[in-house]
Amino acid sequence: MRALVALAWTAALTAADAPWLAYAYPAGGTQGATVAVTVAGERLIEATGAHITGSGVSVRLVTTPVAPLNAQGKPKKRNQTVMDEVGQVELIIAPDATPGPRSLRLLTPSGPSNPRTVIIGNVPEFSEEATPARKPLTVPALPATLNGQLLSGDADRWILPGKAGTPIAIAIAARALIPYIADAVPGWCQPQLTLRDAAGRELASADADGFRQDAALTWTPQADGPLTLEVRDVLWRGRADFTYRITLGDPRPAAAASPIADGWEQVRISAGSAWERSFAGTAGTTVELGVRARRLGSPLDARLELLGADGAVVASADDTTDRADGTTTHHADPELLATLPADGTYRVRLSDLLGRGGDAFVAQVYAGAPRPRCDLLAAPSSLGLPAGGSVPLVIHAVRRGGHAGAIALRLADAGDLVLDGGLIPAGADRVQATLSCPATAPPGVLAPRLVADEGVAVWSDDNMQAFLWMQLVPADAPAVQVLPPAALRVQPRTAVLALVPGRTARIEVAIERGPGWDGDIRIALHQPPPGVSLRNGRIKAGASEGRFEVLLAADAAVPTGNLIANATVSREDGVRPDGKPRRLQATAWLPAIPLARGAP
Repeated sequence: MRALVALAWTAALTAADAPWLAYAYPAGGTQGATVAVTVAGERLIEATGAHITGSGVSVRLVTTPVAPLNAQGKPKKRNQTVMDEVGQVELIIAPDATPGPRSLRLLTPSGPSNPRTVIIGNVPEFSEEATPARKPLTVPALPATLNGQLLSGDADRWILPGKAGTPIAIAIAARALIPYIADAVPGWCQPQLTLRDAAGRELASADADGFRQDAALTWTPQADGPLTLEVRDVLWRGRADFTYRITLGDPRPAAAASPIADGWEQVRISAGSAWERSFAGTAGTTVELGVRARRLGSPLDARLELLGADGAVVASADDTTDRADGTTTHHADPELLATLPADGTYRVRLSDLLGRGGDAFVAQVYAGAPRPRCDLLAAPSSLGLPAGGSVPLVIHAVRRGGHAGAIALRLADAGDLVLDGGLIPAGADRVQATLSCPATAPPGVLAPRLVADEGVAVWSDDNMQAFLWMQLVPADAPAVQVLPPAALRVQPRTAVLALVPGRTARIEVAIERGPGWDGDIRIALHQPPPGVSLRNGRIKAGASEGRFEVLLAADAAVPTGNLIANATVSREDGVRPDGKPRRLQATAWLPAIPLARGAP
């Protein structure tokens, strides 16, 4: 029964309860290798396995993470640990495995952890554990990949072979492995690379690669002999999740010029000047203006203006936040829609906000009819779903070019899974929905796709950057772990909830309980729409059916979307060390209930 109790938590997990994988080290391996990887985080001590995306690589749990101890040798309390539940997995990489990033997760009775990136390579790899602390490790030949961790105040050193006239390209991946660290400023590891000669003289250094926080540099030795590569955090910060991978080899080929799509024009901004283009406009016509510059690697901090025939500014934009681009923290490319107030000649003006310019300040500009389109993102990318139950998710719509219609989503490659409430209302930028599956669904891990006429949703995770900002970070694939049935199941008999301002609406439910879970059931609403509140959210002990009510405030607009609710029951299970009763809790999510306007 204890296993059933643990599973009952599956559908109740929040971001604060879910298993957390802080890091994996080394973060990958080469083709044909079997790699022992240290994994660490919190709420991982009940891990039962591991999962990795893509073909050609398998993973097994070797050592389950153990509960950490404090200085007195006692188990740490909850929220006293972030990444000191430490275990080990083993990556078995096929010789023909496709190189590139994969997502690694630990599997637990509550569902999968968040993903961490591991990278499959195709050259020899080295890890800093192979040498005593602070002692440089010698890399015998290039190309190669180096794996390391930067601890507090740490600087790793590697001895590289140098050959006169042969350039060496050095590129590090650190932020690419862990894009955001919630409790650090800046909110990621920012590595600095420094190359020195045999006498210790600095030859080259870099702490970024353009606008990427992962540094890169290229150096051509003037003579044969060893070189020392020094790696540290720019601010001398460090801890176990400051992991990195360095690729060493021939210089990367120059990036191909970005193609110019239909309707876009390539421009260059000179220092202190602006680019302009005129067009004839008709009153009431809507135009779309857009810039791609920072997304192309340009230093341009664009300011976009639409000017009338008299030179007055009709509309302007500076930075336009793009939630679909979750790993960028400075969205410097503006977009806007504007309705022309009169017939006449209009000018589009593009300039740098700081008055800079030059050969590198290139941009692509669109000025024309609106192109309605939408990017879709679903979060979280890791879900634990008990057979016969439901689990919530949020589907975001990043609308562009005046897109405002309703978006109907459906599942593909989903096995027995069902999407409840997968309609994003017209004009809305998100909807809360649920995934459900029948009680007969077999256990396993699925990677469903969410599909709409607008395209395929990208599965993502809402990550915190530096104590405050939340970013949607894309994952290469989702992991929906189907678990055994939970101890509580609550199914609504109400297909659509019709709401009227100032009135309550009733939801009838059917209840299935595991043995011993006969107590009162309490209903809670999860992030209800404005003006919606719970009424009569208690179902009596032992009941196999019941009801609860919700109220729409008299001054509230009738909401669209879905109502998301969960049900919780508790029971006693022995005595705690302090003599008080130990209580266990089972929580289940109800499938999403669509909202509609009721008859007054």
